[in-house]
Amino acid sequence: MHGSIKKQLLIPFAAGLAALAVVIGIASVMAARGAAKQELRTRADRAETMVAQTIARTRTRLASDSRLFTQVLEDEPVRGRELDKRLIRFAVERDLSHVSILDGRDRFVGGDGRRNWTRLGTARRLRVRANRSGRAVTTTGVSDQNEPMVLAAATSGRNGPTTLLGRAIDRKLLRPVEASTGVLVQIEPAGAAGSEDGSLQNHGTNTFERRLSLSGVDTKLLISTSDLRVAAATWSILMVTGGGGILVLLLLLLFLQLLVGRSVVSPVRSLAGGLRRVQSGDHRARLELEGAEELRLLAEGFNEMTATVGSQHQRLEQLAATDNLTGLANHRAFHDALNRALVIAERDKQPLGLMAADLDHFKALNDTHGHTFGDDVLRLVAASLREAVRETDLVGRVGGEEFAVLLPATDGDTALKIAERARRAVEAIELPGVAVNCSAGVAIFPDDTLDGRELLHLADSALYAAKEAGRGRTFRYEPHHAFRLTPDEQREQVRSLLSRPELIRSMVQPIVSLADGEIVGYEALTRFEHPSGRSPHKWFGLARRSGLGPELQALAIKRALAITGRPPGTLLSVNLDPSALATPAIDAALPQDLTGILLEITEQELIADHERLNLELSALRSRGALIALDDTGAGYAGLQHMIVLRPEVIKVDRALVENIDTDSGKLALLDSFTTFARRTGAKVCAEGIETLAELTVLAELGVDYGQGYVFAKPGPPWPVVDPSAYATLQALPSKTAALPTAATLDLGLTPGPIQEQH
Repeated sequence: MHGSIKKQLLIPFAAGLAALAVVIGIASVMAARGAAKQELRTRADRAETMVAQTIARTRTRLASDSRLFTQVLEDEPVRGRELDKRLIRFAVERDLSHVSILDGRDRFVGGDGRRNWTRLGTARRLRVRANRSGRAVTTTGVSDQNEPMVLAAATSGRNGPTTLLGRAIDRKLLRPVEASTGVLVQIEPAGAAGSEDGSLQNHGTNTFERRLSLSGVDTKLLISTSDLRVAAATWSILMVTGGGGILVLLLLLLFLQLLVGRSVVSPVRSLAGGLRRVQSGDHRARLELEGAEELRLLAEGFNEMTATVGSQHQRLEQLAATDNLTGLANHRAFHDALNRALVIAERDKQPLGLMAADLDHFKALNDTHGHTFGDDVLRLVAASLREAVRETDLVGRVGGEEFAVLLPATDGDTALKIAERARRAVEAIELPGVAVNCSAGVAIFPDDTLDGRELLHLADSALYAAKEAGRGRTFRYEPHHAFRLTPDEQREQVRSLLSRPELIRSMVQPIVSLADGEIVGYEALTRFEHPSGRSPHKWFGLARRSGLGPELQALAIKRALAITGRPPGTLLSVNLDPSALATPAIDAALPQDLTGILLEITEQELIADHERLNLELSALRSRGALIALDDTGAGYAGLQHMIVLRPEVIKVDRALVENIDTDSGKLALLDSFTTFARRTGAKVCAEGIETLAELTVLAELGVDYGQGYVFAKPGPPWPVVDPSAYATLQALPSKTAALPTAATLDLGLTPGPIQEQH
């Protein structure tokens, strides 16, 4: 119907009126158009003058800024991360596109990350001029990548450093000119020929071309003015000369239809397609900058967002295979490498060695000196192991204080020597008043087992035999080791524990609102008082391997729910594996009404079937439960899991929280989680906060909740918040006003009061 109206009514009627108007009023139309075009030329001339003034002011400011920053560096020399921070802050404050510092030998010292810019021909020529003149010099550069031209300045200091600054001649720089004159301005390299009268005619616009010379770069200035003024003058004459008003109305309607279709509908459809691509996981999706200015700005923002999300997703993929604390291969990456190595060993008929190592009495060290000291010890151990083994060997951290080393093409005697050397390297670590001891076990494929899946188990058996023999030694696996547990023996040990629930004790740690320091909930943490001395991590791992993971988790949940006296309105958080959710044991342990219960989906296993898991989580939510994704950023969890599961709470692992007050990379990564949470209505909880400096940065970043030793250690119900942490949060300015986009989802919580310490 729309097409038939154009053909049968609008187009013939408009053509007839246009012909009549042309015959009657051609002279008046030409006069009106001439006057209107003259006005447009005047505005274009004014815009040209303002552009030249803007560029001149920018040059002057760049030269002044380069001299200023060079003087600051000479007065207060800094290097490394502090220099990068200062440069980035200076670039943001002065609205610079590039900023770099080179030493007297033109070597890169610091900058905002765009190191390749210093190698471009423009930057090199500018450095030479600055070095020769000994003062601030400026130039103009252009790349062959269709990027904006850059105004650049350089100053060489007395002691050799050279400051390079750059400012793109982009739409942001020229926007004041456009706002003042009502034209569109574009500067690009010369090459396209203009019209004879200096103007280029486009649909709906007049584009005037002017030549500019910017430090030897031959450029052209394109000034586009709307043709609406000419059209208005033309149609006003036609209205006076015989029904021109009707024609103006029809043409305006037609023009509006074309304008909306090209400037609004098409870009919006493109944006919708880009969103669908990103939703499907394609972070390379980019939009063409087309349509109205507001939509072009929206497209630019979309492109920047997808580029940021893509880079952060890539980093998360790397984190998924790396232990953030030590930089070693994590549990999943090490087992993947082990499986690949077993295939190669079997194919090439070569032996494969595996070393399992465990720090002796590490729990006591952690309890005595704190988690921060314990983390430092783990880093030193990781470094010692890497230095002690060969380049072809792979070192991984497979548990809390558990390490493993993959030894390709290594027989039993060689593997034992390497393992003992690595163990002694760990014992050689020197710390004031602390001795670091280690036990190790070695197993060989195919000498000890033809089943590759059992290799790590046999190495563990040798390890525990070494511990039983007095610790601080290395054992090669032998069949007579009493500590080799068959699958039946593993199940029997777990069943024995399940039959004695009194050996399972629940500790709790408060979850605190970083907005005001009030307690909003508690996480239940299981402790075992079993004579074996196994850590909770090892007990739950043993239960999973023996097929009794859901039963042990169900017993831990029952013990946690049995605690009385929980402050009204606070949550109780318990941990669950994804595979345990729909099991009869968990179903029997959870009450029908789950209001006030936060279920933390743990990261001890991969989530294989997202659709099934979402159905199970929906059923739990319908009973009042809230869902959290635990240990985000430490292992398997990434943006993809958060997108699929849509948890109410995203719990960020200690590995991303530690030293966040000094690590800009972790700060940027955590910022991506908070941004994601705000846009999906979720809350972010930072785990393992141990210092007031970390607490302050997290609160200022807009993280909703936190837990860790800075508030209280896990203890008997119900611990209270440390007064110094509470005072720190109370002293911070209100984050509601500073962060209006922060998620304010009502989780149905009434914060628990801060109780007085006794």
